[in-house]
Amino acid sequence: MKLQYYFSTTSPFCYYGNKRIFDMEKEFGIKWELKPYVIEQPADSSPPDPKELKHMTADIRCLAEYYKLELTFPKGPPKGSLHKECFFIAHDAGKGKEYLIATNHAFWGKGIDISDIDVLTGIAKSIGLDEKEFREKSGDPSLKERLKKSTEEGNADGVFGVPTLIVGNELFWGQDRLELVRAELAKVIKK
Repeated sequence: MKLQYYFSTTSPFCYYGNKRIFDMEKEFGIKWELKPYVIEQPADSSPPDPKELKHMTADIRCLAEYYKLELTFPKGPPKGSLHKECFFIAHDAGKGKEYLIATNHAFWGKGIDISDIDVLTGIAKSIGLDEKEFREKSGDPSLKERLKKSTEEGNADGVFGVPTLIVGNELFWGQDRLELVRAELAKVIKK
């Protein structure tokens, strides 16, 4: 059965959902297949409406308070996709979940620029990876290809935003749908 978690290292909604998503692994005896996803912005997209941006900012603050998570708004989006590509280095070493959680926290909890290789190397060290090996592997062109493939697979699965969880053939989008994910898992997983 398909059990996939499409995520972004820069999504505040993944940041808020991660604990509950990974708690489901323990609760149901499952393991999510972690799939980084790049949300493509249309070339003709306009900046968000100021009212929408104001509401989204308030929503992010309220959710951080509700889930008792540290929040420091980042100064802007990270440059490039290295922070997403490096997920695969951690994943291959059995630390993908830890990398996602630590990178999300660095970006949303601390407001740190996660496009900096020194920051990413520090995150790698904090989750038990070898700094030198991580830094060397971070330049591997195959990482870009793996990220592209993961995003293409998400597109084929119908993903359009993150977090998205897929249980069997059912797709659930948004951290506010996690109770529906739990209900679906309860239906399909025999304890």
